[in-house]
Amino acid sequence: MRALPLALSNLGVLCLFIVGFLLLFVPGFIALTRYYLVLPACMAEDLGHKAIFARSAQLTEGARWRVFALALFGLLPPILVDAGLQWIPDERAALVVHDLAGSLAGAYSAVIGGLAYLELRRLKEGTDNDKLARVFD
Repeated sequence: MRALPLALSNLGVLCLFIVGFLLLFVPGFIALTRYYLVLPACMAEDLGHKAIFARSAQLTEGARWRVFALALFGLLPPILVDAGLQWIPDERAALVVHDLAGSLAGAYSAVIGGLAYLELRRLKEGTDNDKLARVFD
């Protein structure tokens, strides 16, 4: 069961992201980019908590600008939806739209992260995607 390592890794990334933003945005974006693949790596590889962070940093090395663009691309839809909620006069309807958009954005972001993990692993290690798909067997 990977639930506990996944939760701890997610909490670690969130803490680094928040601390980085408290230090004037740039360190937050650096942490977001460097550790963007922590969750997919946690799901696909049987590594310890600290090793997962090192693995994400290793996979994103040399491709951080592209990973940064992907991360921003994943954050953009919920920001746009939240900005558009002011035009919905009914508060309950706005809440439903907000929750639905948040759920879809989470799934969207997870898919982007998983695909980035697969592609970076393929580029760096030549790993076949069929081999990686055995994780789900």
